[in-house]
Amino acid sequence: MGKDYWSYGVEGNREVLETFLRYHHEQGLSARLWRPEELFAPESLESAVI
Repeated sequence: MGKDYWSYGVEGNREVLETFLRYHHEQGLSARLWRPEELFAPESLESAVI
């Protein structure tokens, strides 16, 4: 399963998200090819340490 099999965040899952979005677009489920960052609220892309 690899070193980090439950990775968090967009960067850790970029390849999977891009593949999903490409398939989604190719099957006609979306009018355009979306970028992974467009799926999430901008605030959720920021990281914070408390």
